[in-house]
Amino acid sequence: MSKPDREGKGIRRSRIVYLVVAIFILSVFALIQIFPFWVKLVDSFMEPGFIGELGKIYLFPPNFSFENYVGAWERVDMLGGFINSIYYTAVYLLLSTVIIILMGYALSKKKFHGRNLIFMLLIATMMVPGEVLLVSLYGLVNAFNMQNTPAAIFLPGIINILGIFLAKQFMDSIPDSLIEAAKIDGASEFRVIWQIVVPMSRPILASYIIITAVAQWNDYLWPMTVLRDSKLFTVQLKLRSLTSSMLPSQFERYKSAGVMSTVLPVIVVYAIFQKQFIQGISVSGLK
Repeated sequence: MSKPDREGKGIRRSRIVYLVVAIFILSVFALIQIFPFWVKLVDSFMEPGFIGELGKIYLFPPNFSFENYVGAWERVDMLGGFINSIYYTAVYLLLSTVIIILMGYALSKKKFHGRNLIFMLLIATMMVPGEVLLVSLYGLVNAFNMQNTPAAIFLPGIINILGIFLAKQFMDSIPDSLIEAAKIDGASEFRVIWQIVVPMSRPILASYIIITAVAQWNDYLWPMTVLRDSKLFTVQLKLRSLTSSMLPSQFERYKSAGVMSTVLPVIVVYAIFQKQFIQGISVSGLK
């Protein structure tokens, strides 16, 4: 065997060893992350009154049952929480997506004095934790008499700085010549946006929608601050009502079922749209 052949074989062997080690390490970390979730999922499907052996961890439910889910949903009206969360999330996504498209386009394609300063100021606000603004936002909501209303959920944060940043960075890559050609052909500004810019920005818009939808779905602090009527509660507030309630010991698994009910939709969304999510983030990073 010639020297180049031996070197090539050694390189291939090193790559295989590296790949095996990398897969092993990633698998260990994945199991560490998945195991607690799996145990909780199994617990949610056990019969409410089942008493297992002390210290034993069950990887599969001895007696498969949906009773915990039925009981949890009936006890705190989880269905109402789901409907409210879907409504709040959908309205927020619709309004905020329109805003990030328009602001991203203006900051990317329109030439005006102070454009870079405005963009830098917007980015600077991302360094301020949301909790710091909680009191100020609540005061604003209270001043407009919006407390305990659906508008209090989605209006205060409707200008999403992360979304504006992602949209602007992506739109920077759209050739100005393409936009100018459309305008020469008689296209208005809004037609350029909706028929050229938006279709070309689908990857980053898909990523933004996924990130924001999950964030809105999981939001607990702000709805807890502005909502008092249980009929307006989000699914996270319904879950809080369930997990903080004093249940008889035989119904403790209702809490596991409630937790899984709120987590599983997020996992399903990521599983279905992970390709679009990764593509959008990758493209935005390259731009």
